[in-house]
Amino acid sequence: MRRPVRYDFENRPWRIGRLASGSLPAGQVFYQYGPSGDRFKEAATSHTTWYGAAGFKRSFTSPQTTDRIELGHELAQATLIGSYTLNPALRG
Repeated sequence: MRRPVRYDFENRPWRIGRLASGSLPAGQVFYQYGPSGDRFKEAATSHTTWYGAAGFKRSFTSPQTTDRIELGHELAQATLIGSYTLNPALRG
């Protein structure tokens, strides 16, 4: 079974169906784009991600929030689950 995908008028995916084992439907993910054409939001049942300028991403998955920013070849990530921690790591 093929994954169901819907496109907007500029041929960008705005809804993608997820498949579970056995090719059964397992939810959907939705994308939203700004006036410049850049994706700024991804929403699914399990998470929501907001995209900002210069490689910044904020993801919400209950009960945590994760901020990521790309700094050249480095990736800085901070996860909030009661306390805020910064875990810099090499981009892989």
